[in-house]
Formats: sequence, C-alpha cells, structure tokens
Amino acid sequence: MAKFNSRNVHMYDAAPSIALLPKTGVPITASFTGAAYALDLVEGWWNQPQYPADWQLNVILQVTAVDHTTGDESYVFTIEGSTEPTFAAPVVIDEFAAKVPSIGQYSTEFYLDTAAAVLPGIQYIRLRAVLAGTSPSITCYAWIGDDIG
Repeated sequence: MAKFNSRNVHMYDAAPSIALLPKTGVPITASFTGAAYALDLVEGWWNQPQYPADWQLNVILQVTAVDHTTGDESYVFTIEGSTEPTFAAPVVIDEFAAKVPSIGQYSTEFYLDTAAAVLPGIQYIRLRAVLAGTSPSITCYAWIGDDIG
C-alpha cells in the first residue's frame, strides 16, 4: 500500500457532474460565473415536497497559480444558489476565499438545510468569482468533494 503524503486533503474528481469549474490549466483574468449544478432532490416532509438529498457539501478550490504582483489583486469566490437553472435571482449561500493568498487548496463546507433556510426551494448551486485589481490572474479549478471528517 502506498502512503498518501500530500498537503491536499481532497482529491480531484473530473466527473462532469461535480466539476464546478473544470480543470483547464488556462489562467482566468476576469470575473466569471460557473455552470449550474443541479442538487439531488428527494421527497421531503409534509410541508416540503422536494428537499435537497445531501445534507452537507464540500466545495473545493484548487489554486495552481495566482498573481499578487501589484498587491491590490483580490479574488472573491462565492457559492450561489437558485430555485431555477437560469439563476435569474441568485442568492449568495457561502463566501469562501475573500482573498486567495497563495497556491493551495481551499475548501468550504455548507449545509443544505441552512441553504434551504436562506433560499427556500433551492435546487441549483454554482461557483462565482469576482476578480479585481491591477492585473488579476488565477489558474484554478473547483469541484464538489466528499466529507472527510
């Protein structure tokens, strides 16, 4: 058996159904909005006919390159939720890297019951990033990971 010796806790899974931001290796230099991810829904209780099946999600962001040349670059990543796939009225569910300091792996876990309290009827999530500063540039990818704790 090989010893797993890495500072990265979560392993990347390239399955398209869970890649919030695909692994392309291309630097991103402007704000972006990722693709919508449909949550699995199950029959709920008498007052909630459809409810997210998973109770907890981990969103992992792997940063392989990031520019802080001028020192005023910032990278704000948020997880948005919506009741429809078009995200006509998105709601921020979680913010997880107000300023990415360096190369590495960042993760946030959020509970879908909390998300459902913030946005009743939540059915979709997506990753959104706002890049600002003189010359923002980040190479990264993101996915939904498992609970390791």
